[in-house]
Amino acid sequence: MSNLKLVAPAVILLGGALICSTASYGNKDAATATKKACTYCHEKLSADKDAMTKNLTDAGKYYKEKKTLDGYKAK
Repeated sequence: MSNLKLVAPAVILLGGALICSTASYGNKDAATATKKACTYCHEKLSADKDAMTKNLTDAGKYYKEKKTLDGYKAK
């Protein structure tokens, strides 16, 4: 019975973490360099990598072209 009191919350916590996490196709270098959230460069998040490369905001297009956000002016 005492094992159940320890195991049940652990299973619930682990299950919640697995359900809430999503697949990420982000570029680690870009995330580290810009220190911005994904939605800064992408209009909407998707698990599909091709969809993520097509739904860029103006900032995302600028970064894709210049490989930096230095000099980018938000509208």
